[in-house]
Amino acid sequence: MENKRFAINIGISLSSQLIQTCLTVIAIIGAVFVFIIDKREPKIYFFILLSLSLLLLILSIILGGKGINEVRKRSFKNKLKLRYSKNYFNYQAITCLLGVIVFISSLFFTTNANDKAAETDKSNRDIEYYLILDKKYKTITDSLNRELQSVKIELDKVKNKSTTKQNDK
Repeated sequence: MENKRFAINIGISLSSQLIQTCLTVIAIIGAVFVFIIDKREPKIYFFILLSLSLLLLILSIILGGKGINEVRKRSFKNKLKLRYSKNYFNYQAITCLLGVIVFISSLFFTTNANDKAAETDKSNRDIEYYLILDKKYKTITDSLNRELQSVKIELDKVKNKSTTKQNDK
């Protein structure tokens, strides 16, 4: 009986440590989230994976609590068996590990904010270039229109002279 109690106490200790680990990772996620929002450009997948990670970590805490509660209930009734809490503790460890893995993978769905700034700078330079080209071609077009008007006036003059000469004959 003493060996069973010792084994179950080890399970409870590990479960408590996993709960503390999950709470620490949740705090780290909060700090990383603030950093990402400030310094990087997150994509939608980042938010989805981060939310999934938080849910997995919270589920891990709940499973650990259920396992500890199951041991407490069985202990009160003197029906201690390892199998009653083993599933809860196993699922707790698995969901905690998955939560950490999903959190780390969410970091791959962010881009450097400087890339966005460089892209904006390039777009601004392109716009300035097109505005300069537009102004240059507008000036050329205005000049050509003036020349065309001059040519029309000259042509009208020539027509008037030729009409006047024909009428004089």
